[in-house]
Amino acid sequence: MAMRFAIVFVVGCVLPPPQGQPGYAAPPQQGQPYAPQPQEQPVAASCQQTLGCYGQCNPLTPACMQACDQQSSPANVELAHGVVTCVATSGCADQACSVQRCSAQLTSCTSAAAVATAQQQQQQQPAAQGPTGGLDLQYQMPAGWHEEHLLANATTLAFGQTKIFILPSRPLSGSIIDMFHAIWNEQLAASYELVDALGPLRRRLASGYAMALDGGGAKVRANNGFSFIALYLVYTADRVVPIVAINLDASQEPVLARFFDGVAIRGAPATNAPLFDPGELVGHWSSGATSAASYVDASGRVTGDASVAVGETYNLEADGTFRSHLIGVTAGGAAQDNGAGRWRIEDDILVLEAAGRTTRKRIWGHGTSPKGAPNAICLRSFGTDQPKFSSPKDGYNTAWYGHVQ
Repeated sequence: MAMRFAIVFVVGCVLPPPQGQPGYAAPPQQGQPYAPQPQEQPVAASCQQTLGCYGQCNPLTPACMQACDQQSSPANVELAHGVVTCVATSGCADQACSVQRCSAQLTSCTSAAAVATAQQQQQQQPAAQGPTGGLDLQYQMPAGWHEEHLLANATTLAFGQTKIFILPSRPLSGSIIDMFHAIWNEQLAASYELVDALGPLRRRLASGYAMALDGGGAKVRANNGFSFIALYLVYTADRVVPIVAINLDASQEPVLARFFDGVAIRGAPATNAPLFDPGELVGHWSSGATSAASYVDASGRVTGDASVAVGETYNLEADGTFRSHLIGVTAGGAAQDNGAGRWRIEDDILVLEAAGRTTRKRIWGHGTSPKGAPNAICLRSFGTDQPKFSSPKDGYNTAWYGHVQ
């Protein structure tokens, strides 16, 4: 009797019967045939609801449990049986003992209930609600990846230790730079400390949508560990979908590129507005770098100076004209190049036209440099590659230009 009392007490009190909820019908009373109640849209009872059904069985017989099981899914039935079996074999005669010894089974059961609730809410409020927010990112699942239900308000894609959390969309409010920092502080700042400051960077997806992205190596505040994390904002004229990634690996770049380049926001089409507004680049910008090195022979004896210093400025005026100056200094002398002409932006390309020569530089970002300088711009040093999804920052092939007052 004590064992039976422990089962009913834990099931009936810790996990109360959810009468009146979808997918639930009371078990048959002793001596009465089981007759399931018809419902317009039947929803399988969760593990927690199944345990609540068991709690109404008096006595708790296999036939009564089977009647409850018929209202649930095989996975939830297995979890519910795991709880009952643990309580029955625990030797406990009170609630505290049963909860302590069967905490793993109870946690699995309640976690399954949370997932079921989230799935039910998504069925009742489908993702097509782009204007009001929801899990409305359209995407193709990468081969070898799978979905995990770790958060009730997010879709989680996983490949090994790498996790991508797709969060509900929200209205685009203010500048994309301000919104990026706000969402980073909301989602990641409390758990991770980045090595470099946030930009963010931007790129155009193949699907036509715009993306703000940034991330890098970060210390895990909880255990002083280290991880590579990133935040991506897929956005259009008035909607944005935040996506968080943890434990990224550079080898996943081809997979991430196929995934992100194919995404879309349901109910919010992409726009052809330029990725960067000309007003963001108007101003005087300067960048410089130095490298100290020496030539040595086989014996280690210094035979020459290989130090280099480079400085570059762009004056981009509001009237569409520009002046540029590049100087490089070595031990052997100095070289410089000056330019003047007109400039414009084509989506995320800075086009400089001077004396019959056209130079194109990819604009990677406008915001904060990795060293923390505000109001800086990032340009591709050569070529027109875009920021990588697996490692957005590239300190070798890009240059950050600070704003000169």
